[in-house]
This record gives sequence, structure tokens and C-alpha cells, in this order.
Amino acid sequence: MSNCQESSMLVIRKEQTDVYERKLIEQFELDLIERYKNIFVSQCKYLKEKQLNKFVRYGLYKAKKNGFENKNQIFLYICLMFKIGSDFDTDLQFSWLSHYLTPGVNAEESDRILLLYQEVMNYLEAVYGENDNYFKKALSNMMTNAVPEMLTSENFDFDNNFYGLVQRTYPQKYGLTDHDKLSDLKTRCKDMFQQYGIKDQKELSISTLFMFLLGEKFILDPQFTWADKAFKGSTIYDSNNKINILFQEAKVALPNYYSF
Repeated sequence: MSNCQESSMLVIRKEQTDVYERKLIEQFELDLIERYKNIFVSQCKYLKEKQLNKFVRYGLYKAKKNGFENKNQIFLYICLMFKIGSDFDTDLQFSWLSHYLTPGVNAEESDRILLLYQEVMNYLEAVYGENDNYFKKALSNMMTNAVPEMLTSENFDFDNNFYGLVQRTYPQKYGLTDHDKLSDLKTRCKDMFQQYGIKDQKELSISTLFMFLLGEKFILDPQFTWADKAFKGSTIYDSNNKINILFQEAKVALPNYYSF
């Protein structure tokens, strides 16, 4: 057999292998989706098939990026994304999880995802409460109390009133969050929203509150496509409307997504 023929056979076999591997990955994604539909019922129903597929694919990418390769590790990692945001691995609110997100830190690598998962579950037990009631109450507070009041108030001061606003909206999480972390979150919020022309103290406070409840990168989170609607295609000249649009989108989306 000539070298050319051997080379051709190698290419064909590689293509066949690639196709086979893609089919395995696609089937794994479908299997994951079916499992999540029985666990995160309202979330999966809201996302629908197309967006749910995107979310799970993003989860595969994030899990592997953090060194989680086998099926059970990936399954648990995406469960955490559902609970605390798709980009929790870079969220400063969860910087204390970095120990479990670094491959090779734990003696038994297979235990790393279990330690990470249990650490988050212990945290959520205190912050989310039974059946996520604390969390859902905080979302309801934001939709029906704190944020609407801010939208109409002319006397709100970012630096003097923000901590009280966060405490009133979500007392359980506020009690377990260091003030320095909240201060850093405010700073990151300013940096993130500056590109959209948002500099008003009240609007920045609302944005930071959303970040506190939903995750630092909630606008880019494939779970929260509604958030992107307030900013996609927007310009600096209509910056005053962005947060109002964000809030109105949230009022419709969040009760359906989290079923409260």
C-alpha cells in the first residue's frame, strides 16, 4: 500500500472518529437535558429547547474549563450553574469556592466536584432556605418593593443607602456577605455598565442589586436572555431607558423562571 493510500485511510478514520465523538457528546447533552427537566422544571420550561441546549453546551464548556471531565462531574457542575449563576467560577461573590475550582488542589481529584457541590449546598441552605423560599422572597422584594421605590425616589444616595437596600431586599444573603465584597461588587458594576453609558447612582444601585441576586455576569448568562434585551443594540444615547427596560423584563421573566 502506498504512503498516499495510508494517509488517506488515516484521514477517513479520523473523520469517522470525530463524527462518532460528536454524536456521543450530542447524546450526552440530550441525556443531561432530560435529567434537568425533572429537577429544574420551571427553568427548563421557560428556556425551551433551543436555549436550554445553548445553556447545557455552555455548561459543558465551563465544567471542562475547570477540570471536570466525567459525566457525573459535569452534571453536578451544571446543577450549580442553575442555582448560583452560569459564571459562578469567576463571580467575586463566590471567590471562596476557588479552592475547589483548581485542579490538583485536593488529593483525590474525583472528590473535588463533590466537595464543591456540598460547599455550595451548605451555603444555599442558609441563604436560600427550604424550597428556595428566602431567595424567591428576595426576588419578590426586588420586584414589588425595593427597586420600584428606587425608580421613583429622587433622594436615593448610592453610597449611603445601598447597603440598607441590599439588607432589606435579601437579609439572609446580606448577613453572610462581607461588606468589602459588596463594595467590590459595586466597583465591578460601575466598570461593567460604563460601556452602556450608565453612570446614574440610582441605576447603578439597581444594576448591582441584580448582580447580587442573579450573579455578577447575569446579563451574559444564557439562563437570562431577557436581561440582554435591555442592552443589545442599545447606544449611549438611550442609557436612561436601559435599567427601566431591564426591570420590566425581569418582572415578567423571573416569576416564571423561578416559579414564585
